Amino acid sequence: MDLGNPNFLQVVVDVVLALVTGGLGLYLWLSKKSAINANHITHLEQDITTQLRSQSDRLTRLEEALERTDLSEIQGRITANTQEVARLRGEFAGVKSTLDLIHRFFLNQRERGG
Repeated sequence: MDLGNPNFLQVVVDVVLALVTGGLGLYLWLSKKSAINANHITHLEQDITTQLRSQSDRLTRLEEALERTDLSEIQGRITANTQEVARLRGEFAGVKSTLDLIHRFFLNQRERGG
């Protein structure tokens, strides 16, 4: 190793420059990767925030719709329908009773021979 040799010094300077350039490249690559990840995370946070706002708005509209709907009106309609079904049930019971009487009448007519 001849330290006074210009070729040797040139090789040392080239190696040092290559190491510095490689280190700088590695540093830039890592910092760029970190910046890209941070940017991606920021976009994900914005997307999540947007989705949460959308869900919150939908929930608010649903709650307002339920508040606007008069539940007593719905209960009244259900009660009216229940009463109508009960009335129809009574009428059908009466019709069945009448049909049973008619059926017995015709069976008695047949048994008497006439």
